[in-house]
Amino acid sequence: MVALSNVARDHLTLGNLAQALEAFERTRKEQEEMGLRAEAARSLLNVGNVHNALGDYDRALEEEERALREAEAVGDR
Repeated sequence: MVALSNVARDHLTLGNLAQALEAFERTRKEQEEMGLRAEAARSLLNVGNVHNALGDYDRALEEEERALREAEAVGDR
């Protein structure tokens, strides 16, 4: 999972936003399935970053607010 997250970050850095979004979403899903809620919340922040880079600011804010709710639920702010 760490490798997938790193691949996603590399795609983001290279401007491959669709690939970055897909990899961050996959990472988040796997983290949720494993019960890693704090890590999944951080992945949601990365999803928000990609939406921000895509110019979809409303969606970016939605994902970031969702990440905040999840982080607060597990005591990770």
